[in-house]
Amino acid sequence: MKSAFKFFLFPLFFLTSAFNVHSQEKINVITSIRYQLDSIDGEYIPYDIYDAFKQIDTFWPDSVKQEVKNMSEEDFSARAHFGFGMWMRNNWALWHGSRFSKYFEDFGIFHPDDMSGIILDSYCRYLRGADIKLDEQILYYKNYWEKVKKDDDAEWLVKRIEYMSKEMVGYERDRAVYYNYPYGFSTEQEEDDYDERKCEAIGKITDVDIETGLIKVKLIKSCNDRGVIIYDTHYYRFSEDENYYDDKGEMVTKKGRKTFYMKENEEFWFYYDERYNYWGIAN
Repeated sequence: MKSAFKFFLFPLFFLTSAFNVHSQEKINVITSIRYQLDSIDGEYIPYDIYDAFKQIDTFWPDSVKQEVKNMSEEDFSARAHFGFGMWMRNNWALWHGSRFSKYFEDFGIFHPDDMSGIILDSYCRYLRGADIKLDEQILYYKNYWEKVKKDDDAEWLVKRIEYMSKEMVGYERDRAVYYNYPYGFSTEQEEDDYDERKCEAIGKITDVDIETGLIKVKLIKSCNDRGVIIYDTHYYRFSEDENYYDDKGEMVTKKGRKTFYMKENEEFWFYYDERYNYWGIAN
């Protein structure tokens, strides 16, 4: 079995491995949304490891499957980790949250490298008709991180808080923040008003968690009755030549598209440095 992969980048390690952020009451709202979706950015997301086998079976021809069967388990996992393993971690959203990453998290597996390692080892065994020994693999990784946590926990926590205290300067309770519309606008009028600074969506930080890098934001004012879009399953799939609004200036709704809103007076947890930069600090 491939050795567990230890990271030494403070923010990434803390959020994805030995410390289970998602088991806490404070859960990033975007992650909780992504847990519900059967596809993300147009890519189908398996719901368990056996569903993943079905997907991989459709990807690879029999010749590749035979080649995998002829390899040792260690050789296959090592070769695939930075190729197909990376594809799984990115496209099945193991880094940023999906129903498949939640499947592993429910078993106590939180690092995407460990998740992809289990998938690769298990698929190799599956092709050979062997028992995948999922419980055994899970225990291996859990024991590994438990040892790491015992060795490094106290030192990590001190360094984490020191690091995040510097990173999150300005993100304080009762501080006003403005919304950056990372998933666009509901109407053309709303976009025009934003561009012309006629209306801006404003929130207020109601709580801060330095250890996890989370801020809780209450939406105080929006520029649309529906609120602001905090997640859109199809937004980044629109081509540059495609019209985002219909003739009435309303957002185009495509088949299978799901849009999630945050309404005025609702409050959710967000990562302060969310990859799409949801909130900016108001002056």
